[in-house]
Amino acid sequence: MTVFHYGNQSVEYEKIGQGHPLILLLGMNDIIESWLEVIGYLKEYFEVYIIYRPGIGKGNVDMEKVSIQNTAVIIEAFIQNNRLKNVILMGHSYGDYVFKL
Repeated sequence: MTVFHYGNQSVEYEKIGQGHPLILLLGMNDIIESWLEVIGYLKEYFEVYIIYRPGIGKGNVDMEKVSIQNTAVIIEAFIQNNRLKNVILMGHSYGDYVFKL
């Protein structure tokens, strides 16, 4: 896993596959292992970025900024930093709320 830093916050993520970029933002306490079957399919067609929400795994979150909006800001910075274009956003639970913003 790799860590993306945004100010004093960070998110842990993994990049797998090739193709059109797709971000999978996991739910509140979700783990990658519960998504292995889906990821196995997606990686055949997409460059998949599997992202834990801030504060989970090796990620760090400023406790005064914990919010769906803050996570959206971090994800937007992640997209810009990685120069991703026309990204498909796929969220589960918490991730879905973030992508609705």
